[in-house]
Amino acid sequence: MSTEIEVDQDLAVVHFRDEVTLEAVESAVAALCSHADFRPDLPTIWDFSSALGGGLDRYQMRRLALNAGEHRRGAGRPRVAVVAPKRSNFGGARMFSTVGADAIHVDLGIFRERAPAQAWIAGHGDASPLGDAG
Repeated sequence: MSTEIEVDQDLAVVHFRDEVTLEAVESAVAALCSHADFRPDLPTIWDFSSALGGGLDRYQMRRLALNAGEHRRGAGRPRVAVVAPKRSNFGGARMFSTVGADAIHVDLGIFRERAPAQAWIAGHGDASPLGDAG
């Protein structure tokens, strides 16, 4: 797995650099949740800027959401931002927000760029949690 995970007391960042498959994303979720400094209430940025091709269908997205939701249960609704500048990943993230966001117990924001995602995670600025559709 070439995905890199950074966790500090205020934020977790997952730099996803693999092909977007169910197995790869589940592996990254497991790595994040097993990180020594991870907490279920920790705001998180999933950065797919360097992700390779691939994608998930809606059934895989729902399965992923249900599995990931087990790690966030009881943590309130922390903010999780997805940065997906590529059209295919952005569309997949938007679809995930409709089929799985309720199961993961988070406020989910989808963005094309990292700066608006960071502002939204921090509660600053006017960043839209669903980004733009363009």
